[in-house]
Amino acid sequence: NTNSENYIYQISRAFSDYKVIITTRPQYLDVEKLDIRKKHIILQHFDASQRREWIECYKKTGILEYEKTGIEYILDGKNEEIDSICDTPMVMYMIVAGGINEEAKHNPWLLYHQIFYKELSDTEYNSMFPNCEGIYSHDIGKYREQLYRLSAEIAYSMFCSGNTKLFLTSEEISDIVDKLYIKDIKIIEILQHCYALCNYWKSNDKGVVEFYHNNIRDFFLCEKIFYEFNVMYQKCETLSVQEMITFITEKIYDLFRYMQFPGKVLEFLYLCAKYYYEHDNRMKFPFKEYEKKYLPHFFSDMLQYGGVNYYERKSGENVYDNMINVLTNTVRIFRSILEPYMSEDDYIKWYNDVNYINRTSILKNNFKEIFNSLSSSIYYEVISLTSKANFNNLDLSEADLRRIDFLGANLIKTNLEGANLIEANLHGADLHEADLIEGNLRGANLILADLQEVHLFRADLREADLGDVVLREADLSKADLRKAKLSGADLREADLREADLREAD
Repeated sequence: NTNSENYIYQISRAFSDYKVIITTRPQYLDVEKLDIRKKHIILQHFDASQRREWIECYKKTGILEYEKTGIEYILDGKNEEIDSICDTPMVMYMIVAGGINEEAKHNPWLLYHQIFYKELSDTEYNSMFPNCEGIYSHDIGKYREQLYRLSAEIAYSMFCSGNTKLFLTSEEISDIVDKLYIKDIKIIEILQHCYALCNYWKSNDKGVVEFYHNNIRDFFLCEKIFYEFNVMYQKCETLSVQEMITFITEKIYDLFRYMQFPGKVLEFLYLCAKYYYEHDNRMKFPFKEYEKKYLPHFFSDMLQYGGVNYYERKSGENVYDNMINVLTNTVRIFRSILEPYMSEDDYIKWYNDVNYINRTSILKNNFKEIFNSLSSSIYYEVISLTSKANFNNLDLSEADLRRIDFLGANLIKTNLEGANLIEANLHGADLHEADLIEGNLRGANLILADLQEVHLFRADLREADLGDVVLREADLSKADLRKAKLSGADLREADLREADLREAD
C-alpha cells in the first residue's frame, strides 16, 4: 500500500504515450488525490442514508413480524460490519425476507449460514415449502445439503487458482459435480443446473457465473475448510499417531498449498468455531482439536519438512511458495478456530520437541512468513497469529521480527539474541530468562511483560515502553535506554552498568 502511488507515477512517466487503466479498492489508493492527468469512476456501495431509504420503500409493501429483526440489523448504525455486508439491495432483501434471528445479528458467519443454507432453500418466495401432504412444488428443497456443498467446492476451485479466476463456466461446474462422486442421476442433473437458485450467483451473457460478493466466496471457502477437517478428524479416531500425522500433513498439503487465505476467511473460521463453542457442539473439529491436541504432532512434522516433503516429487510446483502457503494456512486455521476455546491462561502448543524444531531451522528462518505479523481483525476482536502461543526455548536468534505481535506469548528462555524486534508488541509476554543480547527493541511495547532475569546486554531499547515491567535481576548493562519509558518498572537488583538512560522516563 505504501508504495502504490509511487508505482502509479513511475508507470505514468515510463508509458507516457499509452493510456493506463488502474482498478483499485479505496483502501489502497486515493484516486482523487493522484496528481496525474486522469479520468476516474468510483463505484459506491449503499451508505447509511440509502439503506434507510431502501427500508422505507420496503415497509410500504407491509412488514411481517419475522422480518423486523433483519430491518433492525440493517439500520444498526453502531455495527461496523453493516457497511461491508448490507451494501446492495439484493443482500438487504435476502436479510429481511430471509427472516434472520437475533443471534445472527451478532455473528456474520451465522448470518450467511442462515441466508444460504436455511432461508434460500426453504422459502415461500422460492415455492419450496411442501404442501399439507408433504409434496414440494419444486424438488430443490430436498437437496440443499448437496447444493450447499457444491457452492463450497466452487469457492475452493477459485482458491486453487489463487483467486485469480473469480468465475466458472458451466462445464467447469459439471467437472466439480463429477468429482463429488454422486451416483443418483437426478441429483447430478439438479446440481449441474440449479446451483444459482440456492446461493444467488450472477450470470453474464457468455454463460459464466460468479459469486455476488467476495465475502460470499470467502464464507463458502470457510465451509469447505470445516467440511474437510471434520472428515479428517473423524478418520483420525481410527488411526495411530504416526498414521494420523501422515494422513493430515498429506491432506493439508493437497488442499491448501495454492495461496494464503484471505483475512475474511479467518474471520468466518473464528465466528463459526465461536458459534459451535457457544452451542457446545462437540462433533465439529475445533472441539476435538482442543480436547485431543493433534496439532503439535502433525505441525512438528510439517516444520521438519516444510509441509511438503515427498509430495513435491509429484509436480514441478514452486517448493518454497507451497511450503509457506501450507505452513501459514495451517497456523491461520488453528489460531482462528482455537481462540473461542482458550481461557486467559491457555497457550497454543504448536510443536512437541523444541530442540528438534531448532535443529531443522525451518521455523526460525521463516518465522515471520509463517506467523504473519499482520493481525486479523475478527469482528471487533483482533487475533494475532503469534499471541497465546508457547515459544519457550525456541531459537529465534538474528530473526527479523519487526512489528510482530507476541501479545501474551510464552517466550521463557527463548533465544532472541540479535533479533530485530523494532516496534514489536510484547505486551504481557513472558520473557523470563529470555536471551535478548544485542536485540533491537527500539519502540517495542513491553508493558506488563515479565522480564525477570532477562539478558539485555547491549540491547537497543530506545523509545521502548517498559512501564510497570518487572525487570528484577535483569541484565541491562550497556543497553541503550534513551527516551525509554520506565515509569513504574521494577528494577530491583537489575544490572544497569554503562546503560545509556538519557531522557528516559
